[in-house]
Amino acid sequence: MNNIRMKHSILLLVIAGLPFACEKSASDAGAETQKQFKWPEINNDEDIIAILPQITNWGKWGPNDEKGTLNYITQDKILQASKLIQSGKSISLSRQSNLATTPGVREGSYQMQKGRYGSRDFVGAVWHGFAVTHLDGLAHVFADTTQMYNGFSIDSLRSEGAKVLGIENFSGGIVGKGVLIDVPNYLERDLEPGFAITPALLEEVLERQKTLLSSGDIVFVRTGLGEKNTRERRAGLHPGCIVWAHKNQITLLGGDGDNDAHPIEGFDRYSSTFHTVGIPYLGLPLIDNANLEELSSHCKEINRYQFFITINPWRIEGTTSSPVNPVAIF
Repeated sequence: MNNIRMKHSILLLVIAGLPFACEKSASDAGAETQKQFKWPEINNDEDIIAILPQITNWGKWGPNDEKGTLNYITQDKILQASKLIQSGKSISLSRQSNLATTPGVREGSYQMQKGRYGSRDFVGAVWHGFAVTHLDGLAHVFADTTQMYNGFSIDSLRSEGAKVLGIENFSGGIVGKGVLIDVPNYLERDLEPGFAITPALLEEVLERQKTLLSSGDIVFVRTGLGEKNTRERRAGLHPGCIVWAHKNQITLLGGDGDNDAHPIEGFDRYSSTFHTVGIPYLGLPLIDNANLEELSSHCKEINRYQFFITINPWRIEGTTSSPVNPVAIF
């Protein structure tokens, strides 16, 4: 494993002079991205393979890093984000689910255990999928058949749980500046399942919203389709947006589907790019199946698309996911 990580570290140094390998500070990265950067053409798996060495974060925060892009969030950034709290209004970004009746819950199990003077219950499910709002951790998707994020071996995944990259690495909470990119609001029309959002379109929406991204932002992209986004056909981000996320130093990405547009012609191995590349190569946690409708309405009403956000996954050691209730505070 050390040899693998060393190779990646050397590779990152070699490519440091390439256009999307160089990092900008939080103050100017967003401005340059939205005004000057020319996005590379990403049209198939081969293009993804070619770009991987330039966007991987393996070794960026050391050989033992298990937090990935959450490293972009600093105490100073949290303090700055807290200034976005002005009215005290809070909005949940989670779908309401019932493990017994919500369609699509995988292996959902609920049991009410009622006694004479009280009650308790049993709750269980596979949180990954298209039904429940959940956080994807960095052990969820592999880089290849032997490695996960940062070169960790898949042999560290045991029957009793993940020995590395478990959700417990996020136990301090994911808090900071949240940003909504409201695509259907900008286009003034509903999106169709399968609609692919390009980097150029994301930049257009941000410019219209007068929203400037900075390093460490927690970004949610709204398609407006919510539960209409299905495994077979869903609106979301085009694979080319993976370079956009890397260059903008996004710390976490969330969507009202699973973040990836599908189907996308020309892609097979990397068709769900934010899962197959974002998680294992960037170390980018994802929130799938968020509810962004109330957030969209409020942002449009006050004409502000930035807010303080708090996301607190459970502290169950060795898990690859967690149901979450992200809360935006204005």
